[in-house]
Amino acid sequence: MVWLCSSALIVSVIADFLLYQENDNTKKVKKSKVATWNMSLLFFVIYLLIISNTWKLYIPDNYKIIIITIWIILTIIWTIFNIIWRFYLSNNWANHIKIYDNHSLVTSWPYKIVRHPLYASLIWFWLWVWLVYSNILVIVLISFVFIPMMYYRARQEEILLSERFKEYTDYKKKVWMFFPKIF
Repeated sequence: MVWLCSSALIVSVIADFLLYQENDNTKKVKKSKVATWNMSLLFFVIYLLIISNTWKLYIPDNYKIIIITIWIILTIIWTIFNIIWRFYLSNNWANHIKIYDNHSLVTSWPYKIVRHPLYASLIWFWLWVWLVYSNILVIVLISFVFIPMMYYRARQEEILLSERFKEYTDYKKKVWMFFPKIF
């Protein structure tokens, strides 16, 4: 199931590149230190840590079965949503941070819930990966490399979006970056 979901995400990222990367009407570009390739490298390192089967915490089998069952269900849901959200952005998507001449501010579902649903889905996915595999080095990488990478990228995007769209400041007050605003 994990391979199927991972393959589906890889296909959707490739589709993003093929469909949206060559948009000729770029108004503003900011080369991002956090792009698809270095995130893919980080995911590969995490994968190597997982298959190395070292640095593991002990979790009793009865809890492990519950965690894995929940993880499989959530992985399928996150994969489906991640793919839908990628295509929901359509021409606004870019590997690097870009604002296009015809760029539109997307604030409807799922952007009513969080400002960066693609990043949020990846953060939650990797936190569950850590829980399932219970690898201490994986949680260190997720906490001190991956989440800061996502935060940095999101902040860089928001700088350009704030410059382009006056209403973005109000939007930021209403909707949180990676987690739904409860109150």
